[in-house]
Amino acid sequence: MPCQMPPSGIIAGLAKRCGYWILSLRDYFSAAPSPTGGGAFFVRASRMDARQAAQILPCQTTSLPGPPGHGIPPAISVSSPSCRPPDIAMPPSLRLRLALALTVAIILVAIGAGAAAFYTILDETHDEQDSLLSQTASLIDPYNPLPLYDGDDSNHIDIQPVSPFGRYGHFFRQNPADGFHDIGRRGERYRVYIHTYPDGYRLAFIQDSTYRDQAAYAGARHVITPLLLLVPLLIVVSLITVHRALRPVRRLSRQLAARDERDLSPLADAHIPSEISGFIHAINHLLTRIDAALKREQRFIADAAHELRTPMTALTLQAERLAAQMDNDAARRELEPLRSGIRRSSVLLEQLLTLARSQHRDDAPASCHVQAVYRQVVETLLPLAEAADCDLGISDSTDAELPLPATELYTLIKNLADNAIRHGGQRIDLGIAVNGRTTTLSVEDDGDGIPATERERVLDPFYRRLENSSDGTGLGLAIVKSLCDKHGAQLSLHDAHHSENGLRVEIQFTPR
Repeated sequence: MPCQMPPSGIIAGLAKRCGYWILSLRDYFSAAPSPTGGGAFFVRASRMDARQAAQILPCQTTSLPGPPGHGIPPAISVSSPSCRPPDIAMPPSLRLRLALALTVAIILVAIGAGAAAFYTILDETHDEQDSLLSQTASLIDPYNPLPLYDGDDSNHIDIQPVSPFGRYGHFFRQNPADGFHDIGRRGERYRVYIHTYPDGYRLAFIQDSTYRDQAAYAGARHVITPLLLLVPLLIVVSLITVHRALRPVRRLSRQLAARDERDLSPLADAHIPSEISGFIHAINHLLTRIDAALKREQRFIADAAHELRTPMTALTLQAERLAAQMDNDAARRELEPLRSGIRRSSVLLEQLLTLARSQHRDDAPASCHVQAVYRQVVETLLPLAEAADCDLGISDSTDAELPLPATELYTLIKNLADNAIRHGGQRIDLGIAVNGRTTTLSVEDDGDGIPATERERVLDPFYRRLENSSDGTGLGLAIVKSLCDKHGAQLSLHDAHHSENGLRVEIQFTPR
């Protein structure tokens, strides 16, 4: 009976479209920047510290060969992050800048006040000296003048006659006019008052100006000194005031540091200084937009899952029907690469969607018991383990309750156990240890293990070791790492405890 083949164009077109969608989705997760920031992928960026970033060569790319004939490109490219960003100098402290500005302002005010006081007092003493000299001229006997001296050098007044021809008055080189004069002699400054009496007799009243300048300097010092003494006090007061004013900001900073990376709820702006309230509102607006972007991405993933699963299912059914209608083994062998590629594409699609779901937060609180999840994983993978002649079991009877949904813990443990089965493990133990508030889950196998130099890289999406001959997608451990990051668990890879070459994966949960 001849085979009734479905139209080859339909299968080819459907396969081409599904392959395009899957590759686009794969590129989206492996290369597109995450909306939460941090580089090409969530897990890759969050795991890298400054020491590791300094050791990464600029823009290295490694091509990893994929198994041929599976309907996917023959190579998977894994790009390392680019060079670490340049160091950014920390800006000076606000308190330091305020103290410096206040110090400079007080010093400038002190200098200005001192200069104003100096010239004001100098002008006042100038008027007092002129008044003293003019009053002295009106009170003494011009024909029997005596130097006025009260024991204070600053009040000493020297009186000399002024001759029209300069015979007297050794202070003057020429006949001066009546009134006040400033005269310098031998480095000293004098204030002179020339007075002509009714009979034409002229006298010069001379007084040293030193005391006037000293009084001006003393007045300026009296003004400047208290202001300069206030500088340390005002600096301390300003630092204390700024420290107290920024207390809500520090409290908000601690809250942000302790917040989960998927918590995008708005920041509380109570008791925040008005000068930075606008900044807080801008951050809240940014958080709202990021939350909306993540929700749009989640809707996109759900839509992509619906659009991709339907044609993949149709393609699988058509390939199975085509294989059933073939009469000879040679034709079926020719069809097997197509069926294998479809199966692998389906697995890749499911893992991509699982990885995407693991990166989105679930606001609803949930918890699960470890032993129940372990039993479910063993029941699911038991046929696969028996086919691989692998002993899969639970090594501990201890139970614990963990704060995450059972479906996510199931996905996490199932990926680890499935990965161990596919990489040659003959014995796989699921363990649990409780130490105080810390619960440690473990999956240990006696397979080939992973070298210590590659234990960081294998957590990257689509990374596959060159020695790996399995047909995995390179997403299993990436999904595990993403779920651990989501729930704040510590993921670590070690040598096996009970075998020479195996691998032990530990996941440590500590209540926040």
